[in-house]
Amino acid sequence: MRSYSKEELERCYKEMFEPTFPVDERPPLEDFCEYFLTDKYKDRHHIEIDDEHCLMYCDLDDGVKVVEFFVIKEECRGNGLGTKIFSEWLERTGHPRLMMEVDSESALRFWRRFGIDKVDYEYIQPPLKDGLRPVDWMFLSTNFRPTKEETDGMVRAWFRYGFGLEEMTVSEAYKKYVEPEFIPDERYPLKEFCEYFDEPGHHIEFDERSCVAWCDLSDGIKWIIFFVVDKDHRNSGEGTKILQEWMERNGNPKTVVDAASEDAFRFWKKNGFSRVEGYEYVQPALFPGMNPVSSLVLATNFDTSPEKMDSVMKEYFDGELSSDVTPLR
Repeated sequence: MRSYSKEELERCYKEMFEPTFPVDERPPLEDFCEYFLTDKYKDRHHIEIDDEHCLMYCDLDDGVKVVEFFVIKEECRGNGLGTKIFSEWLERTGHPRLMMEVDSESALRFWRRFGIDKVDYEYIQPPLKDGLRPVDWMFLSTNFRPTKEETDGMVRAWFRYGFGLEEMTVSEAYKKYVEPEFIPDERYPLKEFCEYFDEPGHHIEFDERSCVAWCDLSDGIKWIIFFVVDKDHRNSGEGTKILQEWMERNGNPKTVVDAASEDAFRFWKKNGFSRVEGYEYVQPALFPGMNPVSSLVLATNFDTSPEKMDSVMKEYFDGELSSDVTPLR
């Protein structure tokens, strides 16, 4: 396969990518060129360009390829050229196992001509650059139907080779820590979850041991939205250690948390949090079709007088949950 100069890549980007893909769905021009010229995984990245089309794909492991972009120049569309070019590419590459992401039903209809169809897998493309938004895509594959665990592994490889993301992403943290631990009524859907942490004052930290998410309120107060420890690190004091490290990094702040189960209540109480008497609040339904969830409220390091807690709860409900529901007390 031939190599392309920076000038050829720039021309392809401006003539085919910019008119076809919204800004959140395409890498910036400089990153696009570096992807093929200097990226440390550039040997896995391939692109074919001519006057009519551009096809871009990435080699994962075990013979799997990700079709990243396939664009027919606008004036060349509507005459079967896309089907012809992609069929020829499949023949040349030996009909490999494929993965791809699409964002529309019309794109899905095109790929179904080749036996490529949706996988039952919730997928969010991470932001391609600071300031860009995550994108909710449909995930497709052909020539195999991977299990969820296999798909998780391929997506991790795709994030590493395609996006240069060596560490876990927010969407991966959601699948590892949030989906298995919280019933649907207690958690945001994946897309809204990822978008939530793009907003100022919303924070999430995660690694292979744990995940903690919180929001900043007035007067230096932090509300811990959730704290989850990996199953392999539980019942060994690791959760307490991780929480203490988080508290120290944040200057032992005034902190509030809600607990919807007895196990959660016992953990927080063991770690110096006290129940705010008189406050059992109901988390409103996060989205249509969900149910409210009743929880206890605990706090540490500050005065929890009724007046103060009324203010804290109102800010949390109105600002963070966008709800008019009043806590019960």
